[in-house]
Amino acid sequence: MMLRLFVAVLLFQVAESVRDGEMELVLVQGIWRHGDRSPTKTFPTDPFQDGNWTFGGGGFGQLSPIGMKQHMNLGKLLRSTYVDSGFLSQRYSSKEVRGSMCVERT
Repeated sequence: MMLRLFVAVLLFQVAESVRDGEMELVLVQGIWRHGDRSPTKTFPTDPFQDGNWTFGGGGFGQLSPIGMKQHMNLGKLLRSTYVDSGFLSQRYSSKEVRGSMCVERT
C-alpha cells in the first residue's frame, strides 16, 4: 500500500513538472547487449568451422553481419535522439560521455 502511494505521489510530481516545463534532461543511462554473433564453439564434425565465420574480420564469438547492422542502427538511433536534439555536442567529448562494463574485454 505504501509503495503504491509513493509511486502515485512521484508520478503526480513528475506530471506537474512536465506541465510547467521545469524538467531538464541531465543524465542518460544506456544498457544494451551485444548484437547477433557467431557461435563461440561448435562440435568437431560441424562442416562450418572457425574459418567459415570470418566475415567482417570475425570468427567464433564475433559480431555477424546482422549484429554489425544492429549496432549501426543503434548508433544512428542514439545520434538522432541525443546529438541531433542538442543534448550532446556534435564532436565527442570525454566530459560528456563515459562508457564502462563490469567484464574485462580482450
